[in-house]
Amino acid sequence: MMFNKPYNIVFISTFIDRKNINNLIESVNYNNKTLSILFILINQTKSELKITSTSLVNFHEINTEHLPLSNARNIGIKYLIEKDIKFEHIMFPDDDTTFSDVFFYKYTDIVKSTENYLIDVYCCNSTKLYKSINYSEGDCLNSHNFEAAMSVNMILNYYTFILVGLFDQRLGVGAKYGAGEDCDFFIRACNFTKHGFIYTKILFNFHPSSYNKFSKMKLNQIISKYINYGNGAIFMLCKHKMYIESCKLCFRAIGGIFISLFKFDLKCSLGYIIAFFSRSLMFIKCIIYHKQLYYDNV
Repeated sequence: MMFNKPYNIVFISTFIDRKNINNLIESVNYNNKTLSILFILINQTKSELKITSTSLVNFHEINTEHLPLSNARNIGIKYLIEKDIKFEHIMFPDDDTTFSDVFFYKYTDIVKSTENYLIDVYCCNSTKLYKSINYSEGDCLNSHNFEAAMSVNMILNYYTFILVGLFDQRLGVGAKYGAGEDCDFFIRACNFTKHGFIYTKILFNFHPSSYNKFSKMKLNQIISKYINYGNGAIFMLCKHKMYIESCKLCFRAIGGIFISLFKFDLKCSLGYIIAFFSRSLMFIKCIIYHKQLYYDNV
């Protein structure tokens, strides 16, 4: 099933198991009463979901091997470009994201086809924000506000999407640098637009709390997570020559050490200690690399 006019919005979601994706699909099917949606599912399991499309939501399933996150998302992006599918906006919800009915019935009141948006994300089954965005309703955010961006809270219009293109496959879960693909995508999008992104707290979705995830992890998993995140974020910032922000991120780990100690969370405290040295080393490597590139091009 294809709509005769552009979709209101496209969702691209990747998943490696079925634990969460069914909840996301159900939240869209049950709560959406107004928007025409193309939902592209990048299935990295060994069996098909075979989700039936509805009058409002057209599901398209692409089955592939287990890939890094950015590679998998790019499969969906390439599908849209190759098929020349028209739409007004696109989002990249994680497989454990969910939506309430508020998102869908407020959407047409808030979203304009020419603009990009950042929305709030709440922790599942709560009124607690997953990440506090310290801006006012309607504020215009640019590349310097990259910390407000997550893959799950970006709404990109069609023209920005076409200009930005693919995710950087060096970044993201499973890649060489295990984070930063969303902020990189956000910064590149801002570089192509005059006004960047509009922040709205009227629209929102849900995501599991990161605290709950970390509390269930073993020490070696926490350390690995912190190292992967730090390396990805440092590499991403240095890629965009945001060296001051990169340096700040290194020293933010020191703050994490003391906050974790105050909470008697020894696992996270140790993780932050290792993260500080890992981030600092990555920062030095990036500076040396970029300096060498400069001299090579002189």
